[in-house]
Amino acid sequence: MAEYETVARTPELGPGTVREVLLRGRPLALANVGQTYYALDGLCPADGTPLGEGRLNGDLLICPRDHAYDVRDGHGEDSRLSL
Repeated sequence: MAEYETVARTPELGPGTVREVLLRGRPLALANVGQTYYALDGLCPADGTPLGEGRLNGDLLICPRDHAYDVRDGHGEDSRLSL
């Protein structure tokens, strides 16, 4: 049976926002897109910057250095990058 851990409550993550949380010391990026919540690896695979410090543009999570990832499946705009 799967285990779940609370890392944030929904009121803490308003629509169109992204933030970083830690789960057992590992950074995750939480995103709220249209009241659907996503959890992604917290570090950009391109350069290791924190994705929780990025911004949302629709379904895309843009890292601080402008790499973009689809929050729904983790695929990067650059086909060589994925979460």
